[in-house]
Amino acid sequence: NPTQRSKAGALRAVVTRRFGAWAEQVFDAWLDPERVRQWLFTTPGSAVRIAIDPRVGGTFTVADRRGEAIVVHHGTFLEIERPHRLRFRFWVADQPEAVDVVTAEVAPDGSGCVLTVSHELHPDWADHVDFTHKTWESMFDRLAGSVGPDAGRSLTITRILHAPRALVFRMWAEPEHMNRWCVPKDFSIVSGTMDLRPGGAWSSHMRGPDGTDYRMRGVYSEIVPDTRIAFTHAWMDEVGRPGLETVITVTFEDHGSGTKLTFHQAAFETVGARDSHAEGWGETLDNLAAHLGAVAGLTAS
Repeated sequence: NPTQRSKAGALRAVVTRRFGAWAEQVFDAWLDPERVRQWLFTTPGSAVRIAIDPRVGGTFTVADRRGEAIVVHHGTFLEIERPHRLRFRFWVADQPEAVDVVTAEVAPDGSGCVLTVSHELHPDWADHVDFTHKTWESMFDRLAGSVGPDAGRSLTITRILHAPRALVFRMWAEPEHMNRWCVPKDFSIVSGTMDLRPGGAWSSHMRGPDGTDYRMRGVYSEIVPDTRIAFTHAWMDEVGRPGLETVITVTFEDHGSGTKLTFHQAAFETVGARDSHAEGWGETLDNLAAHLGAVAGLTAS
C-alpha cells in the first residue's frame, strides 16, 4: 500500500526502485540542473526555468509548462549527504503554506543502486497520496532514462494494472490479444505473428490514422511465464530491411490484487527517438488497460 501514516499523523507516499547506475549518478541527478530538467517535477521538454543552490539551506526553483499554465515549485535543502541521503522542503508557488517534505535515500546494490523516496504531504494534500505515489513512479521512469550507461537513450514505463498477473501476462503471450491492443492511439493492426519461445520470431504490420503502413519484427530472447518477456525490436523499411535493433523487457509483479508492469526499451540512437517511442508506448499501454478491462469483465460475467 503506497499510503502510509507516521506516528505523528503525517501522510506519506513511499516509492522504491532499483536503478542500473551508480549511487553517485542517481544522487547527482537531483542536483544537476540539466539532469533535473529531464525528470524531476517536469516532463520531457516542458521545463521553463531551473535554478539550484546545492547546499544545506540552499534553495531551488523548478518551473514546468503544463498546457497553458506554468507550475512553479520552490524548495529548500535540509540535508545533503552525497551519495546516500537528500532531504528538502518544497511547495507550489501559488500555495506557499502547503509545504511537503521529501527524503531520498540511495543505497549501493551491486553494479547499481536502490533509491527510496519518502514524500510527506501537508494535510491540505491528504487526498493526493495515491496520486503522489503514481507521480513518483512516473518520475522514476524518466530518471531511469537519464542515468546509467544508456543515459538519454533508454525508456522505462511503469503501469499499475487492475488485473491478476497471469491475465496481464496472457495479453502479451497470446496473439488473439496482442493483435487487439498493441498499437498506439488511432492505429490498427493489419497482421501479426508470434512464436513465443526463446529464439522464436514475431512480426507486426500496423496502419496509422493517415493510412501509412508500419512494419516491425524481432526475436524473443527470454520467456518466464507470468514474470518476464524479453525480445528484440526493429522497424522495417519499405523493402523489408531492418533498422536499429533495440531490446524490450517487460516484467510483471504482483501489486495487491493487481499487477505492476514495467516496460523497458534500449538503446535508442537519439533522445528524440526515445521520446517518440515514449509517446507511442504510453498510448499502447492505455489500450492494454482498456482491453484488460473488457477481458476481465467478460471473465467475471
